[in-house]
Order: sequence, then structure tokens, then C-alpha cells
Amino acid sequence: MRLTLDAIACVSPLCSIRRSMELIGPSRLGVVLVVDTNGLLLGTATDGDIRRALLLGPDLDSPVKDAMNSNPIVAPETLPDSALLIN
Repeated sequence: MRLTLDAIACVSPLCSIRRSMELIGPSRLGVVLVVDTNGLLLGTATDGDIRRALLLGPDLDSPVKDAMNSNPIVAPETLPDSALLIN
């Protein structure tokens, strides 16, 4: 199944960690996409990413860019669905 951007919360890198967590909470995916003003993916942030970052110093009012994974694994849009299945 392919996900569309409207199915996933997208935030600015300057969005607070607190707000990002609020968006992750109701999501069944457990992630927010961090995008620039053009919608280009800059990174992802999960509960685990945020928890690890908070242990290192940023607080809930820090920007999510301080907690995001800036090297997420992504699949090319042209990759067939069958190749996306991981056992």
C-alpha cells in the first residue's frame, strides 16, 4: 500500500518537538515527516527519535529538526509495490 502525504502529518523543521509529538500521538504510523516549504522531505521524527533527543538536551519547545532523523530510508516512487514488502 502506498501512502499519500495527506495520510501522514507533515511539519516544518521549526515546529516544536511538543507539537510534533501531539501529531504523532493519534497517528497509527507513529511518525511525522519534516518537510521544507516546497514539501521536500528533510527527515522524519518518531517517538523514539524524540525520546533519544530529549535525553541529549533539547526540550519540548526545541524545534523538531533537533530530534529528526535526517537520513531516513526512502523508496523511489517508481519502485513496484512487490519490492516494498519486507519479510
